[in-house]
Amino acid sequence: MKTEQEIRELAIDIVEGKVYGSWEIKDVEDIKLVFMVLAFCAPSQLKELEAKKIEHVYEYLDKAGPRSINKMPSFFSMQCLTKDETLALLPLIKQLKEQKDSFLSETTKVI
Repeated sequence: MKTEQEIRELAIDIVEGKVYGSWEIKDVEDIKLVFMVLAFCAPSQLKELEAKKIEHVYEYLDKAGPRSINKMPSFFSMQCLTKDETLALLPLIKQLKEQKDSFLSETTKVI
């Protein structure tokens, strides 16, 4: 389980575009192409992920392999988010996006 601080840092990294996650993949079949580790998992390992209630997988873009597949990065590693972690993460992402949009829409007088 991730700490609150880790979830906050992940939210910042997602908003800053440093993270690629399964939430960005339109076709479920492509998840194993992007996160190749899943393609090599034994069925028992996949069941273990289900038992842990893994909601999403993600990785930092700086860990992407040298080639892309269908314009998507490919990773040989991944990190996981449980359903509870995802539920804690979503409002933080929304809050950060709103703060960023508010900041960018403000007009200030440049001296």
